[in-house]
Formats: sequence, structure tokens, C-alpha cells
Amino acid sequence: MIKKITINIPIVMIIICIFLISGCSDLKACTQEGKICPDGSVVGRTGPNCEFSPCPQTCGECPLVVSPSPNFCNDGVIVAGEKNECGCLGPPQCVPKDGFLEGRVTIGPLCPVERNPPDPTCQPTTETYAAWPIAVWTSDKKAIVAQIAPSLNGTYKIALSTGDYVVDFEKQQTFGNNNLPANITINSAEITTLNIDIDTGMR
Repeated sequence: MIKKITINIPIVMIIICIFLISGCSDLKACTQEGKICPDGSVVGRTGPNCEFSPCPQTCGECPLVVSPSPNFCNDGVIVAGEKNECGCLGPPQCVPKDGFLEGRVTIGPLCPVERNPPDPTCQPTTETYAAWPIAVWTSDKKAIVAQIAPSLNGTYKIALSTGDYVVDFEKQQTFGNNNLPANITINSAEITTLNIDIDTGMR
């Protein structure tokens, strides 16, 4: 004979709650209230504390951006502020101007005997400067910031962010004399001059 087993569902639910140690209070339903937001939408209660969901952000007229004072950015460039989620511009920002490093690279002698006037075949070429690559390094000399590429007459000029740097060869030179490495400081909107003299040791 088959016995019919009756299961008391509420009792089973209570036992499950006890084992999950979450409490039956978590099973309560939030009241069906609604909150009208400024944009006309309605949000209800949700979450374990039955709090109203946040209203969608509304975008009214953008606030007036006041022009900065004349002394707001003496050593930099004034740029427009960033746009927020509503597309409104924030206050203007002051971005430091780059500074400049310029000078002349002199390499020689390139022939055993120098003449006056100089022999054109003994003057530096693009290949000559490429054979003595010079770079601007970070102050700790862990990374190259920029490369110095002189023109045929040896002059160069590069823009750099403000800060301290080291000018040195990209690869260590084992012969000849020079005035590298050289420590430099770049200031905003100013020019720092560094003339580089490389003695090839050719005699």
C-alpha cells in the first residue's frame, strides 16, 4: 500500500532560511511606491533596504564659464575645461608651456689633417651625426625622451616639457672627448642653450 506524503511548504522555507543563515527577512518584498523624478520619470523602491532608485541625471542650462583673471596662467597656456556628462564645459585649465633646448653640435676632426679653408670632404654630413646619436634622457637616465637631430651646420632645436633632463649619447662612446653627459633644466616658454663638442680623437 502506497502512503501519501504531505509536504508543508512554509516549514520547508523556514528550514532553508535557517541553513542559508540569510534570514527570512531578506525575502520581504518592497512596497509598490513610486517617486516622481524632475524629468517626469518614476522610480521605485529596490534593494535590501527598499530605497528609491536614483533619478536619472537631468541636464538643464549649462552654468556660465567665467573668464580667468589676467594672472591666472602667467607661465602656461589657457585651455578650455573638460565637458561633463551633460556636455557643459568646466572651468578653464592652465597647461604649462613647453620650453626649448637649442644649440650646436660640433664634431671633428674628420680628417687626419685639417686645412684652412676647411676641406668640404671633411665636413660633417647627415651620416656623421647619425654615427654619434645624441638623445635627451629623463633625469634618472632610464628612458629617452627625445633625439637630437642636427641640421648639416650642426644646429638643433627641440621642444620639451618643463623639467630636468640629461643630454647624453644613446650609446656609450669609448673614444674621443666630449662634454656629455650634461644636466639641463627646461623652463616654461624659455630657451635653454647647450652646445655639444665632440672630439673624435682623429689626428
